[in-house]
Amino acid sequence: METVHPRSILIGASRGGHRFGYRNRDDLLMDHSMKSKPHRPLCATAALTALLALSAVISCAREEGAPGGDPLIAVSIYPVCDIARSIAGDRAQVFFAVPPGANPHTFEPLPTTVKRLQASRIFIGIHPEYDGWVEKYLRKGTAVSYLMNRGGHDNPHIWLSIAGGRRIARHIAGRLSEIYPDGAEYFRQNLESYGKKLDETDRRIAAMLRPLHDKKLIQWHPSWNYFAADYGLNIVDTIEKGHGHEPSVRDFNRLVKKARSEHVRVVIIDLKVQSGAANALARETGAVLLQLDSLGDPDDPEKSDYPRLMEHNARLLAKALAGDAPRAR
Repeated sequence: METVHPRSILIGASRGGHRFGYRNRDDLLMDHSMKSKPHRPLCATAALTALLALSAVISCAREEGAPGGDPLIAVSIYPVCDIARSIAGDRAQVFFAVPPGANPHTFEPLPTTVKRLQASRIFIGIHPEYDGWVEKYLRKGTAVSYLMNRGGHDNPHIWLSIAGGRRIARHIAGRLSEIYPDGAEYFRQNLESYGKKLDETDRRIAAMLRPLHDKKLIQWHPSWNYFAADYGLNIVDTIEKGHGHEPSVRDFNRLVKKARSEHVRVVIIDLKVQSGAANALARETGAVLLQLDSLGDPDDPEKSDYPRLMEHNARLLAKALAGDAPRAR
């Protein structure tokens, strides 16, 4: 197993999702060196963003200064936070930097979040081009670990697959055992227990989607490739090839033709995303425009942990593919 080396503060990270070639999820490796580009926040309502960010900082972690001085582990998004919390147990505090509904590629943390990032001993990221911007807020000496090889261009949405969730859990258990060897057996036991929980979730999702394996769909963004592969679903095309890239008129007409010829029933779009192309495609083809949630929400009982989030999305998708959801008008 590789050694996690402390890092000094860096300058930021490339956020361009279009750089990923989206191959597969198997290359889950640790990597430690990067150079990065500064990023700029999206314009948003400041008060709402502040409230969301404050809620996000608090909800997946105990208060700072907890008895015993437990180490603080930082991650970017809530699903990874929930997995990490399940493995770390009471040996560490875990928090996520990006509040529900925000864009992990472009989020600019508030001072309260920056303070927690600077207090973190460990940062577990997905890929430098996805959430590497967090590094510029870390203090010197923070241990940094990425779930995916920084040299690759794999699709970063590995958590949107129970198989990917298992890999994330194993990665976290391994890194924590490496940094805190006295807790290795404890982390191993938590990993085993959590793996059983994921197995149960996987079986329930498979039972929902097994009768629908021949149904076809189009997605707005390449978020659900792993999920579809796990359960035999057929994503025939993707609207947005990179972040913020709406299709040209020619590409849109091609999508309409393909959706009709392939009898596409569902167009998936991410929660809280507005896409004129996705709406128009659903209207033109009579497909269901379905919003799925890739990030979850600790305050929503249906999506308050990683297994619930995955099962929630599976239920919505199964209903739409079965023709039980209203079509776009």
